[in-house]
Amino acid sequence: MTVPDDEILIQQYQQGEEGAFRTLFQRYHAYVYKVLVRKGVPGADAEDFTQDLFLKLTTALRHFAGRSTFKTYLDRSITHKLIDFYRQQHASALLRPTELMDLLELAPPAPPASRSFSHTPAGGDLEESLNNCLAKLRSGARRAVLALWLDGFKLRQIAEILVLPQGTVTSHLARGRVQLRQCLEHELGHQLTRQR
Repeated sequence: MTVPDDEILIQQYQQGEEGAFRTLFQRYHAYVYKVLVRKGVPGADAEDFTQDLFLKLTTALRHFAGRSTFKTYLDRSITHKLIDFYRQQHASALLRPTELMDLLELAPPAPPASRSFSHTPAGGDLEESLNNCLAKLRSGARRAVLALWLDGFKLRQIAEILVLPQGTVTSHLARGRVQLRQCLEHELGHQLTRQR
């Protein structure tokens, strides 16, 4: 008996045939697990992430419009899981906001004469500004910048994590760096104005 292709299985699942989802799960469970392990996720975590990913797919596939193949959609979901995993693993190694300022070659604002440096945007305000600016970046640029921001990831590794060619990652990083720098300059200018 011929097993239907992914798109037909998704249509069947959307029409209420739960067995269609089971078939997709059986078809791709090992693939998802192996990709996660190959990218450095320990076995037990990879199994948990695989189960979690498919659990979320039970809802997401109800609204799947088919603008990409299921495999492409699945690969994007794996990428998001990997980014979350790497972010959690390297949370303690994240650059402090002032170190990111150095990375962007953006000098922190000089403190007003009557205030100490801790009252300038280099403290909690800088972190808030950074989060605001990161949120404004396009998805590709944001993911690339965050992957670079994690300690120890080189261009090749970022390309593997994001499943993109290195040239595309380089473009995302360049664009993200410029946009982040401009946004921070704008945000910090406003913060300084409010402080005066």
